[in-house]
Amino acid sequence: MERIFGFDVASSILSEHENNGAVVYTGKDVTKLKYKGDNNGNIKKVVLENGYEIAADLVIVGAGTIPNNELAVQAGLDIDVNGGIKVDPFLKTNDNNIFAAGDIASFPSWQTG
Repeated sequence: MERIFGFDVASSILSEHENNGAVVYTGKDVTKLKYKGDNNGNIKKVVLENGYEIAADLVIVGAGTIPNNELAVQAGLDIDVNGGIKVDPFLKTNDNNIFAAGDIASFPSWQTG
């Protein structure tokens, strides 16, 4: 969530989850899902890349994407470290005639800058 909301907001959300008993694993890929004996979609465990197994009744997949910014790069627009098009609070890019909106737009947070 840090890529989208910034460090301060993401840390706050993580802390809230952990304070309510959630265990959050970051930086580890899921390599396998193990199902209960009937194998009809009833999950039993999640296996991480380091072999660690986590018991689970439910798995939520949050899939991200890499922004397609090729046209923006060709147009000479400023791109942030995550590939988003840098915009001001009004969604204007460094070119006064071009605005960016949606998932591709990387705008400053009113809370953290």
